[in-house]
Amino acid sequence: MAEKEKTERRVYVLPAELVERIRKYQAENNISSEVEAVRRLLDTALYMRDTVTTIMDKVIDRLMSDRDLRIIARDVLSMHPLVSNISLDDGQLIFRLQNGESGMVDHSYNTYIGDCNDNYSRYPPKRLMNQNRSGVVIDDIPF
Repeated sequence: MAEKEKTERRVYVLPAELVERIRKYQAENNISSEVEAVRRLLDTALYMRDTVTTIMDKVIDRLMSDRDLRIIARDVLSMHPLVSNISLDDGQLIFRLQNGESGMVDHSYNTYIGDCNDNYSRYPPKRLMNQNRSGVVIDDIPF
């Protein structure tokens, strides 16, 4: 059985004009509840703040549990509003954002980010890859 997504109840006071805009969005998109309309609007707004590095972080997180690049492209990239192109070719995944930046996962699952001129660099940088969550370098042999 699928695990239910964790939620929290929040109450916000909004200007009447904003509530009316939310209701209009709800009606135009045939959304059954106002709460769902607000969720979708917030989700889209937060997606629009993403960068190539935050998207690549999501790809890397997903790589920890799933090595199928097609599934990762579908679940992480395909519905993201900033992703303009996804390519699966020669065992690698490449995605491009609307601003021209890009990300790549090669056939060995190494990850890279690229600029508008397709100059790729390893991501995360090697010094960050060798740190645990507290920032302690972990490439020392523990004996």
